[in-house]
Amino acid sequence: MKPQSSHHIGLVRNLILPVLLTLFCSLSFAQTVVNDAVIENRLFKPYNSYFESELEWVYTHINKSAYIQGDDIWFTSYVLNPASRRLNFNTSKLYAELWSPEKKLVSRKILFVEGGSANNYFHLPDSLAPGTYCFRTCTSWMRNFYPDYDLYTLITILGKDKVLESESNVKRKEKKSGELAAQKPIPLLSELKSGYDIQFLPESGTLLEGVDNVIGIKATDPYGKGTKVTGTVFSADNQEIISFSTNDLGFVNMTIPHVTNEQYRVKVVLPDGTTRDMQLPKSEPKGVIIQVNALRPDVVWFRIQTNEATLRLNKTYLVLIHANGIIFNNYRMTFSKETAMQFRISKKELEGGIVCATVFDENLTPVAERIFYNHDTTAAGNLTINAEPLTNDTVKLNIHITDSLTSPRIAKLSISVLPGETLLNQFSNSLRAESIFRPALRGPIENPDGYFEKNDIEHAIAVDNLLLTQGWRKYDWPKILKDTIQHFTFPNEVAFTIEGRVKNWLKNKPELNSNITLISPQNNLFLLTSVDSIGEFKYNQVYLADSTWIIASASSDKGKNWNRVLQMSVPASYPEVPDFELKLTPPGKEKEVFDDIPQLTKGNILLQEVLITAAKKKSPFADNPYVGMMDRVMEITKENYNRFHSLEMLLQVQFNIRIER
Repeated sequence: MKPQSSHHIGLVRNLILPVLLTLFCSLSFAQTVVNDAVIENRLFKPYNSYFESELEWVYTHINKSAYIQGDDIWFTSYVLNPASRRLNFNTSKLYAELWSPEKKLVSRKILFVEGGSANNYFHLPDSLAPGTYCFRTCTSWMRNFYPDYDLYTLITILGKDKVLESESNVKRKEKKSGELAAQKPIPLLSELKSGYDIQFLPESGTLLEGVDNVIGIKATDPYGKGTKVTGTVFSADNQEIISFSTNDLGFVNMTIPHVTNEQYRVKVVLPDGTTRDMQLPKSEPKGVIIQVNALRPDVVWFRIQTNEATLRLNKTYLVLIHANGIIFNNYRMTFSKETAMQFRISKKELEGGIVCATVFDENLTPVAERIFYNHDTTAAGNLTINAEPLTNDTVKLNIHITDSLTSPRIAKLSISVLPGETLLNQFSNSLRAESIFRPALRGPIENPDGYFEKNDIEHAIAVDNLLLTQGWRKYDWPKILKDTIQHFTFPNEVAFTIEGRVKNWLKNKPELNSNITLISPQNNLFLLTSVDSIGEFKYNQVYLADSTWIIASASSDKGKNWNRVLQMSVPASYPEVPDFELKLTPPGKEKEVFDDIPQLTKGNILLQEVLITAAKKKSPFADNPYVGMMDRVMEITKENYNRFHSLEMLLQVQFNIRIER
């Protein structure tokens, strides 16, 4: 995985060179750190208040990159603080779901998050149809801050006997009588020929007249993958200005010198050899732009530009350097003589990760914004894994962790172990890449882990081009600047709630004289409460581990439970049906994905299926001399065996027998 080939890197260097040169020319350094009560109350305090509620982000590590019918999707989810990218210990409930291509729920689990992580699995039945499925993990709280498409991952489930065909060639199934289609129709290849998306994005949101402008270019193919295109920019009188060529991921940037008010034309050559005539965004006669050079190892340079028409207005602007509720620096700038000003910040003054530079006008309206990456130097330690094959198809893993810190720290690890010849290990993301990119950027990111394979200038430029073309930061400035108490739609679920009601089934009305006993030895719970004036009860802040049982009973003050019916539930805040697009496989690429499923590794023997059945006996205790009419007997069946975690729990719950140690 390489973000760019060497040829493309050379091109990017040539294109970015004019920007670097102009950044270090002689400019005005007029700037002051803001110390103003009005700005403090209208901007700084609302900004800090907005981020007082700690955000959450979930990264899920799955054990394979694709699955076969009958597989298990094993996964470990980490609940992170996007600011520190460390585990968040506030939430204890995680929602894990699997949705079919028809957007029907296949399976759902509510998992207990302990110490910032949770793990479990989904079993894929043999009857499950091959296709692109939606795997979603999220907390209730994070839904207040991130759109639905940031919460799920698309996974491929393959058939056992053949490779999954390209969805563009799959026949559309006939709709069942009276049933509405839940998904968008799959586009045919003929419908996708013109589906290339080419975007021209000015560096800070505006193409400003009279100055040099940096423009990011992003190109994707009909299947949403980055693609290589070439193009040439022409002036209105058909004079060639600059040519460009995107890298294999579809990114590059170019500089248009001294932009005028004319309409710039672009001739783009697509990968299939066809051409497309396009236009650059229309330039603005007045405004301000911000340019950032974060490629230096020690400092970040910022350049604020305006033009002569705006200069005559003698406007003042505020520049805010910030990320995730932290304001690193702020400057007030007034353009009086020069049309450009610059300043620099040591990278040590900024936190690692994606940082935002926002320019506000005198009304505190954001007019320009640029996000950039500050290399994270806080990662500590090194991990090595050595595999030692043993007998009986067993492998011994030796995991060695060296800590670069003076004091030891607790680390949580999740490891996926697959056969050496497997084709189901084509992973393209990682905890590091997802925790840096996903909370900060909009839309899908192709091969995010490839950007961090090396810490060199080529990968740094690739990251910068990604941020240049990936859209503005996910800040809702009008909402932030309201400075009001936030009302969140989804609750911060730090524990479970158990609620219910008791009714007299003879009289069909609430049974007010009722006490509720709740027992769960697995969770060390023994709770007592009484119903309220309408026969209802509720337990708040209950912590429940995964796959546990809760036993509740209702009785009178004297311990009798005649004529009582108890209804109990564990309320949950379920996410809506995900609105996901099917993953398309480009024509001719099917065989590159998987060629023959399943593929057995060397030395394995395919055994015939063996069916194990239980002895049929309706009355297992019949004619047993040791069982009398007054004995209490419980029959263990396949329906009730998993209700009890241990024999001790069975004796306690079913027979009221306690074991003293």
